[in-house]
Amino acid sequence: MFADPAQLLQDWVRSLSGWFLYWLVPRLIRSVLILLVVRVIQSWSESLWRNWLSPVLVGARERTPHQAVFRRQLLLTVPVSLTRWLLFLGAIWLIAEQFAVPREILIFLFLLAFALLLWSAGDRLGDWFSGFAMALDDCLIPGDHLELPSVTGEAVRWGSFGVSVKGDDGRIFYIPFRILYQQILIIGKQTAATEPPPSSPSTRSLKRAGGETG
Repeated sequence: MFADPAQLLQDWVRSLSGWFLYWLVPRLIRSVLILLVVRVIQSWSESLWRNWLSPVLVGARERTPHQAVFRRQLLLTVPVSLTRWLLFLGAIWLIAEQFAVPREILIFLFLLAFALLLWSAGDRLGDWFSGFAMALDDCLIPGDHLELPSVTGEAVRWGSFGVSVKGDDGRIFYIPFRILYQQILIIGKQTAATEPPPSSPSTRSLKRAGGETG
């Protein structure tokens, strides 16, 4: 005896509505609550970072207003972005657990994403962190004269991942922060066509090479 198609359809609709109301909807509500809590923590952490970094946000060296704003943004971008990503990954983990995703799969996916990130953007991340370290040290501003193994000239623009240097021959070179941070000699801010004499009080040198500073 064959089952009634109408009865089968009714049972299927009842099962589907029960799954939707008692399994999917509660998990969606909890996921939304997790995202809201993460958003609140994110806003709170940003204010904390501003308070913690406030002593170093005002640099000791003279800058134009645009340069000062850019340095503050760079100093805040790195810790705030890292906090956002950690909170985002935590939210993804908690939401995935709501839907009973195995932890082994989550760990594998996180490790795979991290490996792909290092493989595709490892140099960019190195430039990003090196630029943050240089901004924190307040050791370079546009107008400083640089001596590097590859180029000697004046720093004309500070970007998010490197510095544009105008060489003595007039050409523009782009130096990534990770290279600049490893070996750099800042002669000082140029105030004339020629470098100031070594005895000039405005001259300031800073050398990083293998951890030696002088």
